[in-house]
Amino acid sequence: MASLRTIPVIFGILFYILASTATATDAPDYVVQGRVYCDTCRAGFETNVTEYIKGAKVRLECKHFGTDKVERAIDGVTDETGTYKIELKDSHEEDICEVVLVHSPLANCSEIEAERDRARVLLTRNVGICDNLRLANPLGYLKDIPLPICGALLKQFDLADDDNESSSPVEALVTGLQVYSLWVWKLASKAIQDLVERISWLGWLWKQHGLLH
Repeated sequence: MASLRTIPVIFGILFYILASTATATDAPDYVVQGRVYCDTCRAGFETNVTEYIKGAKVRLECKHFGTDKVERAIDGVTDETGTYKIELKDSHEEDICEVVLVHSPLANCSEIEAERDRARVLLTRNVGICDNLRLANPLGYLKDIPLPICGALLKQFDLADDDNESSSPVEALVTGLQVYSLWVWKLASKAIQDLVERISWLGWLWKQHGLLH
């Protein structure tokens, strides 16, 4: 009788193992995550009055490096925090993959912002990234009419019109540091993008010559 009682337990353990194996097999190889925002000041970057868009549509496109043909396309939608997550299987060592803007649900914030309409991501294990999460740079739309507060806000970055008012040395120093920080941030973003392009190109070239193992 004792042995008969153990049969359901054994079947339960086997079912759990099979279910766990199936779940592990169905797990995505990569999760691409990013955010879509509304540039409420038309500043060209995120500010403390930036609004993140719910229901914005994006698409992950992977194009072959040599032919520029789209090999994979997966759509995604942002949640209430403006965040999207796109899951996919398999690596794309020979592809250039980017998340691109598709549609904004906001009629007053649907103008595509230059250099903020796409974000490149690396979907390969050959770049030293072990985690399957890939964080994409934020994508942004421009609001048709800037918020009233934007004039004073952009003045802090020395991006508003000069009203010829004099400022103290301390204020000038703070403004200069803010502008310098913004310049460094933009320069770093461009350098990272260039590095990603080079890595994608080298990864494809190395594989063609059988140098990747």
